[in-house]
Amino acid sequence: MGSLTRLLVFGVAVWGLPFVIGFMLFPLVDPATALFDTLMSVALAFAATLFANLHLREAPAPGLDPGLLAGSVWMVMAILLDIPFFISGPEEMRMPFADYMADIGFTYAMIPIIAGGIGHALKRR
Repeated sequence: MGSLTRLLVFGVAVWGLPFVIGFMLFPLVDPATALFDTLMSVALAFAATLFANLHLREAPAPGLDPGLLAGSVWMVMAILLDIPFFISGPEEMRMPFADYMADIGFTYAMIPIIAGGIGHALKRR
């Protein structure tokens, strides 16, 4: 698989894994609770770490910059993939864009931070 294809497929996976976990948790944990938010953050951190490692270990020159680039692309992808669900999706998921960004969207800022750290850790000397 080419590096751009891998980047995009892993971007969908970084978004999709926590999204699926959220749907599984939805009937078990009240989404308005801190526990739900914490579980979703842990799922996102796991997905970002896993796929950053898988993507960057195949990079010709892993490092901070390639990690930040991949993570930034994935962050934008995650927000764009979320928008249809949280802005115009099922009634129980809908929220104004500003509320979405404050509650969920800003959490995606951890993706480039994690991917940059993974890239820096994998940097070959």
